[in-house]
Amino acid sequence: MMKKALFIGAILFSLSFTGHAQEQIEQGKILIGTSFNLSPLTQGTGIGYSSISGNGQTQTRFDLGGRGGYYIVKGWVAGADVGYNSISTGGNTLSYFAIGPFTRYTFGISDKVGVFGEANLLFASISGGATNSSGIDFGLGLGPTLFIKDNLTLDLAIKVISTRDRSGSTNTVYTGTGLSIGFNIVF
Repeated sequence: MMKKALFIGAILFSLSFTGHAQEQIEQGKILIGTSFNLSPLTQGTGIGYSSISGNGQTQTRFDLGGRGGYYIVKGWVAGADVGYNSISTGGNTLSYFAIGPFTRYTFGISDKVGVFGEANLLFASISGGATNSSGIDFGLGLGPTLFIKDNLTLDLAIKVISTRDRSGSTNTVYTGTGLSIGFNIVF
């Protein structure tokens, strides 16, 4: 019961901010954003840090990335995602760099709440030590967006990600789901 009350309170608090959905998603606006990924399988286009230990080793991961886009028509933005990851384990470091297009459509439900769907395709390069590989990542996301200020949104997304990693003649495919919390500035 307490969790339900906190959840409802958080939603009501979020909706109390002033924002204007219809103005934020107008044609000609520019979107700049990033996200915090809440799952181990990410596309590297958000901000994150993690450190885990096991079997006498520690793995440290640092993610830095973002996106920029232009509203082609009301509600529909297209642009580019870019990301960098550094993963260190036992003195070995892998670097991951990715860039690619994204598209997103937002339906304004009210002045303060919207729903969005998005897709992206990333082309990645992974290097470090004896590893040199390339990858293609495809992602789909869906979720609510809160227009918390005239130029700021807060997103919660459920994402499906498929990653194809090619190293020499070996192809490995990873598929997973995850959550992310995103922030966007629109001007």
